[in-house]
Amino acid sequence: MSPTTHALTMIGAARLGLLCACALALPAQAGPAAELRVTGRIVPDACVPSFVGGGVVDYGVIPAAATSSAATLLSRKSVGLDVSCAMPTSVGIRLFDNRPAPPASGMIKTSGRPSMLRDERYFGLKNDKGDDIGGYVLRFEAGDKAAAPALQLNAGGAAGTWESRGDAMLLKNTLYTWSGDGRVPGKLQHMGATLSVQPVIDGRAAQAGEETMLDGSATLELVYL
Repeated sequence: MSPTTHALTMIGAARLGLLCACALALPAQAGPAAELRVTGRIVPDACVPSFVGGGVVDYGVIPAAATSSAATLLSRKSVGLDVSCAMPTSVGIRLFDNRPAPPASGMIKTSGRPSMLRDERYFGLKNDKGDDIGGYVLRFEAGDKAAAPALQLNAGGAAGTWESRGDAMLLKNTLYTWSGDGRVPGKLQHMGATLSVQPVIDGRAAQAGEETMLDGSATLELVYL
């Protein structure tokens, strides 16, 4: 059974198609059969995800003189995530990058643990022209371990296998969920987490000699398990 998904912008579709061909004939003869199936899934009352403060992380004005010609690591900022359901429900979350950009070597070195960093950990930053100017990583705050999702779906193992989340860094397109026992998804009514955002600005963009807007965007999708 496939999970039912809802994003912050929820899109749903259902389609039923019927085709009938009729003709007058003399004696009726049995022909090939076709199956019509009616399927669906009833889920609890909707859960609503939201970011505290509208989900905007604003770094304000960054003087070009404060940036490096190689790469500049900006300070971490935090944003709260709340998920509220009408009744206890098993749900998961995953993030999709709306501004994908490959990390440059300078960005990898500046943001630490280069041997552990992969493209799946980098969310892209672009300017108002759509050019790649850097990226950022998202982490579950260390002090928020009790409240943050404890499990992630292991894409490399058996289908539907949950494993403990050992890394605070979020991977793109990876499903995370809350758990009461640390082994299977729990049924909860109110869930939350604190995410930290840390951008890295490409030195060439910072030293371009013109005003540059930072544009990063990610969509959080809520999945009913």
